[in-house]
Amino acid sequence: AEATRARAPFLRAAVADTRRLERERVPYATPQAALLRAGLAALATDHAAAIRQLEAAEAGFSHVDMALHAAVALRRRGELVGGHEGRRMVALADTWMEGQRIKNPSAMTAMLAPGFEA
Repeated sequence: AEATRARAPFLRAAVADTRRLERERVPYATPQAALLRAGLAALATDHAAAIRQLEAAEAGFSHVDMALHAAVALRRRGELVGGHEGRRMVALADTWMEGQRIKNPSAMTAMLAPGFEA
């Protein structure tokens, strides 16, 4: 309970920052906001909302040729989906990242899409 109270101001700031990002007039802002919203939903244990936001982020990043971010969204989605299908998504994302010489796809994902581990 104390940890939840301690992080509440940071979560409010993240929500406000996400809203500001959504108002930006640059192509990458919308998928980046969806990725942030997915992390916030995951922290709230609303996995269905997180998965929807990750799908939107992945599609948006693909549309603006941000393949690394799309792979990160796919990996996070796979982690939430779980099971055989989730493992397939994680493996697909990891294979792509490793093809880009990323040595630790998990760490790259944690850096670009925080909020899912807590």
